[in-house]
Amino acid sequence: FSGLSSSLDIYQTVASLWDSKSQLDGVDLLPYLFDDKQGDPHQNLFWRKDDMATIRSGKYKYITLQDSLTVMYDLKDDLSESNNIKDDHIDLTRNMQSALSDWESELINPIWLEPEPWNIVTRRIYSDLMQNRPALIREPGDLDHLSKARMH
Repeated sequence: FSGLSSSLDIYQTVASLWDSKSQLDGVDLLPYLFDDKQGDPHQNLFWRKDDMATIRSGKYKYITLQDSLTVMYDLKDDLSESNNIKDDHIDLTRNMQSALSDWESELINPIWLEPEPWNIVTRRIYSDLMQNRPALIREPGDLDHLSKARMH
């Protein structure tokens, strides 16, 4: 099959092999693999990490960072995610934003948070990648080097 799937589907698929009645996030992929079911296991896939949220719908991927920086890619034509097409597809962008917002409204508050230095690093990496810049910061220690370089 070639539809959207998630790593969470692997757990559900393995659980179904043991006739487990567990209610895991994910979809049992066995019916799709053996052609008992047609279509996509998921219409949309969603991710959330700190201030970054993403929706993948069909060939499109929409990413928002702190609701200020947003990008959308056509993964069929731009697998490297280097051409932001959100301004060329206003209605699609609005639909993706709306679906992501609806999904986020159902989320519970996180039960653990990373220490703030890692949140800063994560935001910088997402921002750099979304703007097609090399990610120069990869760990909190890099923040110290960057601030010292700015002082000189």
